[in-house]
Amino acid sequence: MDGLSKGLPWKDRIRILAEQRSALAHLHSSFPHAIIHADLKLTNILLDAGNVSRLGDFGTARIVQMKPLKEDTICRRTNPMGTMGYMDPIFFMTGELTTESDVYAFGMVILQVLTGLLDLNIVEQVREALRRDAVHGLLDASAGSWPEVQAERLLRLALKCCNLERKQRPTFTSDTDWRPLDILADLPSPPLRDPSRPPPP
Repeated sequence: MDGLSKGLPWKDRIRILAEQRSALAHLHSSFPHAIIHADLKLTNILLDAGNVSRLGDFGTARIVQMKPLKEDTICRRTNPMGTMGYMDPIFFMTGELTTESDVYAFGMVILQVLTGLLDLNIVEQVREALRRDAVHGLLDASAGSWPEVQAERLLRLALKCCNLERKQRPTFTSDTDWRPLDILADLPSPPLRDPSRPPPP
């Protein structure tokens, strides 16, 4: 799904991320059986002719029994599966598949969509750029002029998704956790430039 990582305007990218977060929240809150996708990645986000997104490839998805107490972790033991680079390291080491495994993969997707980078060490690159206050050079310029303050907040949220402590990751069903994404999605689209007029200095 190269369009999501190169060339697509930032406003469309954010809308697609919001669509996918909503889809995953629905899967994770389905009762009495939640669904964990287990192989979330850029190539499994499908776009139609109007760039409306769909989550595809449920070949590795697993159904888990929802527990009545929210503090209980929804978990299923299974052989590690998915795509390296997107796979939750805790799942890889323990075989315990949880909803937080999808959150980890979604964090990787956000980082790729905002930066256009597909490297496996993208988490380290983004952390270093944030440490050096160099977000401007990190955001994918092919997406247009990003609202940098809000984009930085979303990058920080994506890093939180990739936290090795599962309990530190946000949940898809919490609107509060995803406020940085919602704020970006609600921003007005940048005005289209008249091609007959020269760009501003």
